[in-house]
Amino acid sequence: MAHNQKASVQNIMTEEIPTLNEVVNELDKDELKLEAMVGSLADNLQATLHQHLYQAMVKTLHQVVNEESNKLTEKILGSLHEQLPAIIEAACKHSSNKHD
Repeated sequence: MAHNQKASVQNIMTEEIPTLNEVVNELDKDELKLEAMVGSLADNLQATLHQHLYQAMVKTLHQVVNEESNKLTEKILGSLHEQLPAIIEAACKHSSNKHD
């Protein structure tokens, strides 16, 4: 029995065992082409989706800026109207103190 086991082990060791590359090469070329086409389609769809999302985000941002710009302008002008007289007065006092 030991002799038979030894012979079996030798047979296994001498048989050709396919490598990973050989297994991949055995795949049907049509399957590989189909897989590449599906992958390409998925990439194109994802790129299209990203482009549309980007365009929608930019459009929304422009709408918000347009809607809010009048409010922002009013706040800025109101703040300037309130603060400029005090700033001008302080600058004039500082300037006159330097000349005295």
